[in-house]
Amino acid sequence: MKTHSLFVILFLIGLSSCSLIGPAQDDHGKRTYGTKWDDKNATKLILKRLNSELPEVKKMNVNATVFNGVALLTGQTNEESVKARAGELAEDIRHVTKVYNEIEIAGPTAFLARRNDDLLKTKIKSRQWASEAVAAGRIKVVVENGIVYLMGLVTREEAALAVEEAKTAYGIQKIVQAFEFIN
Repeated sequence: MKTHSLFVILFLIGLSSCSLIGPAQDDHGKRTYGTKWDDKNATKLILKRLNSELPEVKKMNVNATVFNGVALLTGQTNEESVKARAGELAEDIRHVTKVYNEIEIAGPTAFLARRNDDLLKTKIKSRQWASEAVAAGRIKVVVENGIVYLMGLVTREEAALAVEEAKTAYGIQKIVQAFEFIN
């Protein structure tokens, strides 16, 4: 029993000291664990509601990503009404403050196109992490059909650097910025 209590105390001390490491000023672009949890749950809830209320979505390629309460809907649907309803459902989710509905009216992309999107995303994220100028940990990259969506809590300068870094990856159709600026 004493060993267990000692372990818990040491763990809590170690955990509390983690906040002492790093720059003296607050990182206003950093999301809390609660925000990350809310984003994850909001993403799951959007997809669950889409699948239950719009069964035809299961045959389409529709995705949702939530970052700091901002929802991004991507993919393809063959009906304008499905796109509109998907946006409405996302807006009704608790903790979602803004919705970017970028769903295209088209047939679903092919398997190979989605694998190319995955490769493009990996290239962009790798370049961001390798760059000292880009705040890669605060930027979410979503790629759909060659279109790169950049989300995150960044300064305007960080956003410009992230876009420039993303442009260096081959195969991009266009870049859409869905940043929240902290300055």
